[in-house]
Amino acid sequence: MELREVPKEKFQKELHLKAVKVPLKECNNLKQDHRSLLLKIHKQENTIACPGSKDHKLLLLDPSIAEIPETLINYEILPHTILLGYDHFSAEEVLREILPNGTVIPTGFETIGHIAHYNLKPEHMPYRYIIGQVTIDKSPSIKTVVTKLSKIESVFRTFEMEVIGGEDKLDTEVKEGNCIFNFNFRDVYWNSKLAFERIRVVGTLKPNEIICDMFAGVGPFAIKAAKLGCRVIANDLNPSCYEWLVKNSLRNKVAKNLSAYNMDAREFIIQLLNTPREEVKCDDMLRAPPMQTLPSVFHHIYMNLPMDAIEFLDVFKWRFNPDVWKELPVIHVYGFSSVPNGSELVDRIKAAWGDFDTSNFKLVTVRDVSPRKFMFCVEFRIPEEIAFNPKRAGDQISPDPEKKHKHINLA
Repeated sequence: MELREVPKEKFQKELHLKAVKVPLKECNNLKQDHRSLLLKIHKQENTIACPGSKDHKLLLLDPSIAEIPETLINYEILPHTILLGYDHFSAEEVLREILPNGTVIPTGFETIGHIAHYNLKPEHMPYRYIIGQVTIDKSPSIKTVVTKLSKIESVFRTFEMEVIGGEDKLDTEVKEGNCIFNFNFRDVYWNSKLAFERIRVVGTLKPNEIICDMFAGVGPFAIKAAKLGCRVIANDLNPSCYEWLVKNSLRNKVAKNLSAYNMDAREFIIQLLNTPREEVKCDDMLRAPPMQTLPSVFHHIYMNLPMDAIEFLDVFKWRFNPDVWKELPVIHVYGFSSVPNGSELVDRIKAAWGDFDTSNFKLVTVRDVSPRKFMFCVEFRIPEEIAFNPKRAGDQISPDPEKKHKHINLA
């Protein structure tokens, strides 16, 4: 049976406790010295006015205090009763009272603007509307509560969700650092838990560097990098992500530093590396400009698609022209590992490229997804033996080997 209404009347009760009558001039010091003994209840002050005396206050003691300490023995101790209601209880306390004994209390959710996102377990589903309402009641900034109904299986990295509390409004706005992002949470992928990781990687970049973001989403990394002063070439397969990426670039005033594409990541890289560069007139460098107009090299490749990114690495093998690339780019590729040291990710990269020297690999722990699932970022510069085809060393990568093109850098 699904429960939809919070039984607020269940939380109305009288609480009997002791109060210490103290002079106003001593109140702050006594409160500071005895804070561990004072009442601690949500939305209930533990220092209140003293009936009949403007020169005194009442310090409310925790009801668990059996004996009055000697430091307070010389003050008048009065019985006191307060009436508690639903507002005096935290979300965890309310849910612990309502949900069956032994049920894990779902207190953790991801905040996406005004949206609270839960991953409720099957045992929680009959109570999901209660959980949604309690979250709205106890979190003033939350206006919409959703729960995930399925795993991320779509190629667009989206999942089924249900609104379980508040407004059915999934267009949201998130402020992250000095950037603002707008999107519809149902149509795109967003993970607020990766904010610090994005900040970490942006901190390794230098202004004027050229960045390739293969799975850009709505732009949380790409726009931060562009804001730093980098030239960013960003791509995402999801048409909704692409549209929001463009809008967010304009919103954050980085359109002059960013070019956005809506392509399969593998085809995007093939075209990016194989297209001869030449001067082509283009009035809009934001919305999928001709690749002839883009910088011919880039310094970093950002691949934040932890479920599948490593499987896209094969697209880079022998794809680089040694006449163009004097310094190969640094890759930041993400993946999930079942072991805490992430060693299996190195094996997966070797499976994509064959055996090569991995001594320059840096494995950065991003977060623990679950007790047996860890997220890592593997960072390294692409080795020459992977980048350059030994049979074509020095050859121009061009559909027409007889035609020479001018390689321009628009950084």
